[in-house]
Amino acid sequence: MDFSKFLQQIYFDNTVENYLWVLLAIVIVILLMRYIAGIIVGLFYKLIKRWLPDADAAKMKSLLLGPIQLFFFWIAAAFIIQTLNFPKSIETEIFGFSLKQILTVSYQFIVAVSLTWIVLRLIDFVYLVLFVKVEKTETKTDDQALQFFKEFLKLGVLVLSILFILGNIFHFNISALLAGAGIAGLAIALAAKESLENLLASFTIFLEKPFVVGDFVQLNETGGIVERVGFRSTRLRTSEKTFVTIPNRNMINSVLDNQTLRTKRRIQFHIGLVYGTNAEQIKSIMNDIRDYITNDQHTEGEITVVFDLFGASSLDILIQYYLNNSSWPYYMEQKQELNFKIMEIVAQHGSDFAYPTTTVHLENFKKE
Repeated sequence: MDFSKFLQQIYFDNTVENYLWVLLAIVIVILLMRYIAGIIVGLFYKLIKRWLPDADAAKMKSLLLGPIQLFFFWIAAAFIIQTLNFPKSIETEIFGFSLKQILTVSYQFIVAVSLTWIVLRLIDFVYLVLFVKVEKTETKTDDQALQFFKEFLKLGVLVLSILFILGNIFHFNISALLAGAGIAGLAIALAAKESLENLLASFTIFLEKPFVVGDFVQLNETGGIVERVGFRSTRLRTSEKTFVTIPNRNMINSVLDNQTLRTKRRIQFHIGLVYGTNAEQIKSIMNDIRDYITNDQHTEGEITVVFDLFGASSLDILIQYYLNNSSWPYYMEQKQELNFKIMEIVAQHGSDFAYPTTTVHLENFKKE
């Protein structure tokens, strides 16, 4: 069979040669799209670097290369396929729409989604660049505000993109759609009641600042460091390193203890001395403990060291004082230092620590 004749055979109003040229062009686009996308990312990077000198080229490439490749491929493929003659059979209707209309709408939808993906990734990139800056500041409020506005901006882009797709690609009447939404507004509001409450709560958290990212908060039985405040929920990292997600409405409707905001941390505990310890020994032990705490540069405020009660197996001394730093590691370290010192003081005064004991008294009895 003559190859030239084979190339000139017509299928669906196009020659085999035309199909091969289109196929070759698409293969070339696939081979070059990563390179082209890299050039486009480079142009974006040069533009953004004017306003954000700390922008990281590698990070930008990792975020934008994928969506730009997809966007470039569909744009290029559309131009290439346009060189073909579309047969009349493509006008066949399916569910009231011609095949050509379905293909056109599908193409426009994919391009719009790709473009939206690029914009969302750009927002993520700008957020990462700005986060490096705000993380260096002493306050955590700007960290929280940056996270909040990033999500708010991405939500706005998604809403606008959906409205654009519905109105310009699927040709919905947006005004009528919004009017219809108003009729069904009550049902939607009831169904989304909790989501709306969480959204409003997120604004309350942002404006009133009962806590910010990095604070240690206690909510009922749950406590942890605030790692993220979103539109719907707040995420805490607990002391067990688990990740707890709490709806924002719970964060503002419940009693919340922001332990980071306290200026001091109280230490309170009992030590139990053996019952053989006399009054003079107890007084000397308490005086030495009080003097040590008073002279410690890490403490401030009221100090309480008193003989509190007669325990079941010990003479109990109550010790209470305040540290001038509220962090947990600092608290544990200073408490340990005092415990070692108390052991020395008790030993120096000839006493010891009690442990649960039972004394049995047997009265004289006569054998019959």
